[in-house]
Amino acid sequence: MQPEDLIRYAALVKNMRCIIYKLNGEEVSIIKKYHRNRGVGVLESQEVPAGKCFVKVHVPEFISDIAELQNPIERVIFISSLYLAPIVTSKSHLNDFAKFSVKDIKSSNYNIREFLRHLRISEYSIIDFYLSKERGMLMDKFVNEDIKRFWRIMNEKGQIIGHYLFVNQEIFSIVLSMP
Repeated sequence: MQPEDLIRYAALVKNMRCIIYKLNGEEVSIIKKYHRNRGVGVLESQEVPAGKCFVKVHVPEFISDIAELQNPIERVIFISSLYLAPIVTSKSHLNDFAKFSVKDIKSSNYNIREFLRHLRISEYSIIDFYLSKERGMLMDKFVNEDIKRFWRIMNEKGQIIGHYLFVNQEIFSIVLSMP
């Protein structure tokens, strides 16, 4: 691995706002409008939409030998965790992630403003999880403490708008649906 590759990867991670998963044209336009100066990851298996913010993301070569996740949902969660960026999907595809959900994020007051705010908050959650010294043992404790970040929109009687996701108790991400 060349130092330039590691530096390029670090720059992508620092600038990445989210990873998109199966959005329709209108949803892609909204993401493009609000994140035109930040990176928006698009999986290598998807077509990259027009716009300078969209960046094709994949498992970096320096760790590709450990990335043998064949399930497409596991793969997007893994890539999301590598880039420290939450996943954004449409309401119709949110249920694709339910198998890996350890906690639902529910709201009855969810609009574009709250979506953008909580997308940024989700980034902090991912970073804090990976910086946590006890992450392997206290997943439930972490999630129950971290969910408080969503206090502005949380409503247990609302609809599911996102999930806390874990694969093998080591790979963590958050998925949010578009409003």
